[in-house]
Amino acid sequence: MYSLRSTGSLQLVDEDSPAAEYAKLVEFEDKFRSPDDQVTLQGKVVRTISRHCSAARIQKAVLQVFPMIETIRTYSLTDLPSDIIAGITAGVMMIPQGMAYAALSTLPPIVGLYISFFSSVTYFVFGTGKQLSWGCIAILSLMVATVLDKYDSTLTDKLPSVCVSTSDTVLPPACGYDTVLHAADAWNGSTLTVNMSTDLALPLNCSDTLMTSQPALNGSLERAQTARRLEIASGVSVISGLVFILASRFGLSHIASVMSNSLITGFTVGISFHVITSQIKIIFGLSVPRYTGLAALLKTWISIGRKLPDTNLVTLLISTICIVLIYLVKRCINDRYKKQLRLPIPIELLVVVAATLVSQFTHLHEHFNVTVVETVPVGVPAPRFPDLLQVIDYIGDGMIIIVVAYAQTLAMAKTLGFKNNYVVDSNQEMLACGMCSVVCGLFSGYIPGASVSRSFVQDGAGGKTQLASLVAAALVLLVIVVMGPYFYYLPMCVLSAIIVVNLQTVFLKLLDIPKEWRQSRYDCIVWMCACISSVVLNAEVGLLASVLLSLFLVVFRTIFSPVEEVGQIPISSLSSELRSLEKYSSSLENPGCCCELVLLESVKMEN
Repeated sequence: MYSLRSTGSLQLVDEDSPAAEYAKLVEFEDKFRSPDDQVTLQGKVVRTISRHCSAARIQKAVLQVFPMIETIRTYSLTDLPSDIIAGITAGVMMIPQGMAYAALSTLPPIVGLYISFFSSVTYFVFGTGKQLSWGCIAILSLMVATVLDKYDSTLTDKLPSVCVSTSDTVLPPACGYDTVLHAADAWNGSTLTVNMSTDLALPLNCSDTLMTSQPALNGSLERAQTARRLEIASGVSVISGLVFILASRFGLSHIASVMSNSLITGFTVGISFHVITSQIKIIFGLSVPRYTGLAALLKTWISIGRKLPDTNLVTLLISTICIVLIYLVKRCINDRYKKQLRLPIPIELLVVVAATLVSQFTHLHEHFNVTVVETVPVGVPAPRFPDLLQVIDYIGDGMIIIVVAYAQTLAMAKTLGFKNNYVVDSNQEMLACGMCSVVCGLFSGYIPGASVSRSFVQDGAGGKTQLASLVAAALVLLVIVVMGPYFYYLPMCVLSAIIVVNLQTVFLKLLDIPKEWRQSRYDCIVWMCACISSVVLNAEVGLLASVLLSLFLVVFRTIFSPVEEVGQIPISSLSSELRSLEKYSSSLENPGCCCELVLLESVKMEN
């Protein structure tokens, strides 16, 4: 008969042997197991809880969720000067870039400073990348602008026509508010009819009247629209962040594995065409509508071409001077002498300050119609939970945005971690990405990400730990609390110039296409598909098409990749190489085992 041993194998047992006496497992258990060895269900539950709730396990879990604790415990004061210098360096870059990228998202520039501050502080608490600089980045800002454009398009049928006369007109106040300003600020998407050419009425339950004028009404409606768009951006950020936090606790951090480096690079280059197109009209001082959907880029360039005769020459001159100055300093001084310079020249911040002063004292806004930032609120915004019911239609877009943010952040964290000899936890990075998104959403912001350029600058400036992010955040906080109103006269074209110059490193990646083709044709195909689809289509559809192509190529290569029988080619007495038996006559079969089959790309085998 056969008996099951503790090893899990079946062994033949003689029926006359003592072991044959206990043919049934129950009989064996009754004979040899002590009652103390048997554990009830209640005992198993108690043992499991005690094992997972022990002091050591709790401490380990807390340290894993909050890497900040370990950073503070093991911090060396010798790293403090380097972290301060690196934080100041990243902070001075973060201020102009944050304002520029927030303007790219079609939201007020101050939003970029909010995002830079709160994301840096949050990542210090939850992140494991020691040199990462968080805040606004161009790609995510443009994708947020796409979501806001969708929101605006859904209101086209709801928004009334507004015919405003130049004379003061009596308007009934809205729902108990004392002014039309309050009525517009409180507007939540319901019908609002304002027609100054006829008897005016707001379709709300109102009875009183008051006097108002065209500028007050227009400004009120504009602020109300900005508030609603900010509500949408914040809501998308909060929901996406909460989903990511939950996903990180289930170990779903490998979601970024479907987005290869080639796909991310191609997608970044493709989106950069949309970014620079959106800034060209500001550089020329033109009023061009925003287009979405298929061939939006082509439609925008056609509109720009038609309106070129209306170019604001003063705006174009300011933009050109700023672009040339920033490029020359960054390229010819900061990049060339980065080993000799302890701190790179903060040319972006210097240009912002100089342009603001020139604009203020020469009155460019009044005399030459140069668009400026205008009112910048002072102080940190109060936390506010957005209305999530308004963003149900945009959850998919938000998930795509935060996946892109996470993929870029994880790639940067692993790159800098490998360079500086520390390990990055992908699940913890996913949690940090979700937490940064939630916190920024609660404080009037949107989904942030790790900046590639600022992270490399922070690392090059000698940053050792996440404390450098706190120093950068403190510098941004100083601007938010004290210096915000001084940017009132900052020309918007200066922010566009900063964006354009920072994109030059992205467009240089187009020169890497031949190198990508030589290394791997499949990866190069994904690269070009991600770039072209992002240019022709919108960001979300282009990214989805690239991911589907990437998955298809993985399946295709798995099925149709050549299978080669390999043998050994002795290189020395201690090593040998595996090569195809068919293509290398000098390769020898291994006599000690059967045929060895491996999957190799024929191109790489020849190399």
